[in-house]
Amino acid sequence: MGYTLGASVADTTRKTYVNLRTGRIAQTSKEPLDGFEPAFTTKKDGTKTHFFAKEYKEIIGYITALNWHVSTFPDGSTDGGAWNVDIDTGSEIFCLSVKKTDRPFLRFCSVLCGINFDEPVRFAGYKFLEGGHDKKVLCLYQFGTEGAMQPIFQEKWLSQTLKDKIRGKEELNENDQKNLAFSDDGTILKPMVFDEMEGTFSEGYPYIVQSSDLKWDLGIWTKFLDAKVKEIVLPMIAEANAKRNPIEMNGEPYVDEPEMSGVPEWQKPVDDDDIPF
Repeated sequence: MGYTLGASVADTTRKTYVNLRTGRIAQTSKEPLDGFEPAFTTKKDGTKTHFFAKEYKEIIGYITALNWHVSTFPDGSTDGGAWNVDIDTGSEIFCLSVKKTDRPFLRFCSVLCGINFDEPVRFAGYKFLEGGHDKKVLCLYQFGTEGAMQPIFQEKWLSQTLKDKIRGKEELNENDQKNLAFSDDGTILKPMVFDEMEGTFSEGYPYIVQSSDLKWDLGIWTKFLDAKVKEIVLPMIAEANAKRNPIEMNGEPYVDEPEMSGVPEWQKPVDDDDIPF
């Protein structure tokens, strides 16, 4: 199984639209379609939304486009927006919508900043129970990486308790240290601030900060990752497209056989019980 550069047979005027609604990567529809199975999601109040879905265990291809899309509803309201990722498998183009409200969204943005866009990427979605709630995970793999790719920028949670410790100059334990960022001279970095008028960030770190009412504020962390995707990812995709055009994928992207010798580790299918996280 291999991937080479050459002539793509994918119809660039048609895309297969997929999302993370079921936890897996899936096409979804309000109406029953051939190959689609009944599915549902559960809201916080316990009500269920029923629909039909065609799930994919994985998709492997080159990331050729990343576009921000906001949906407008009949009443004029909008959703939080989503990154639409075009994945060219060589025979088909998938457009994966990763919504701002999806659990994997922020991690996905951070992982994207470490992708080599000259090489194909394997996408796999998972859903499992944690603390009585469904948790969705979107894993990305590339050749030369061991397991799922990790975020380039690390989440750091600045709680009220940790802030009190710093103010009181109390001794910090190992977990406290992990949730803080330090300058080269060992000084704790202050929380970063975003200037809405100037569109710039102050010095510091984009902590996820707990307010006095104990609610967590992801605002600065979200803005920081959004800026990094635009600063790092979009230019790299454009550069890779200019070099790679057009695309050909040789061999089947998914192998479902007991004998996996000769298949690169990053392409091997992962069992649901072995979430690579």
